[in-house]
Amino acid sequence: MARAERTIDIDAAPADCWAVLADFERWPEWQPAVERVEVVERDAGGALVAFEADAKVRRLRYRARYLLEAPERMTWELVDGDVKSGGGEFRLEPLGTGRTRAVYRLETDLGFFVPGPLMRRGAELLMRGVTAGLKRRAEAG
Repeated sequence: MARAERTIDIDAAPADCWAVLADFERWPEWQPAVERVEVVERDAGGALVAFEADAKVRRLRYRARYLLEAPERMTWELVDGDVKSGGGEFRLEPLGTGRTRAVYRLETDLGFFVPGPLMRRGAELLMRGVTAGLKRRAEAG
């Protein structure tokens, strides 16, 4: 199981960051690997979301169940798809004066072999792209 974590400070309030995260349908606009999103079901506490993503090594389709603890935390677990298992979280910590520290954590077992250096490079690109995308989108309002 590969694990990665990345933290970024954002010049936007936690509620603004949360609005970006909770708008699953718009994720392809700011997450580099995400190409298509379909919210299968949603209620106040969470959502089941289907994705198509470009993992560079191959195209992936999967579904994840999200638990929403607005506006502090969003966690998820893979339900099914081309990835063997995985999960993660976004945590939003208020820094005061309208700023937020976002922590993105990811655990995944792709279920197919990827050489270690390629896996590390891919994880770094993914983590950097997602956190930078969240920052750009939240700061743009």
